[in-house]
Amino acid sequence: MTKVMLVDDDASMQVLIEQIVRRGGYDFCCAGCGEEGLSMLRAERPDFLILDVMLPDTNGYDICETIR
Repeated sequence: MTKVMLVDDDASMQVLIEQIVRRGGYDFCCAGCGEEGLSMLRAERPDFLILDVMLPDTNGYDICETIR
């Protein structure tokens, strides 16, 4: 099954995106900060990643650059 991952520190956004993704029939995982997100990314291997630009410990652009 296709897995969607969200990296966002806003709890209400996490809940909203999770509901949308699961209603679409996809698996979902979520991290609340960049460091946790990178660790989870390696473990979960999602098919699709949604990144928040402004995170408490880094930003979405830096995470994207690290992934590349």
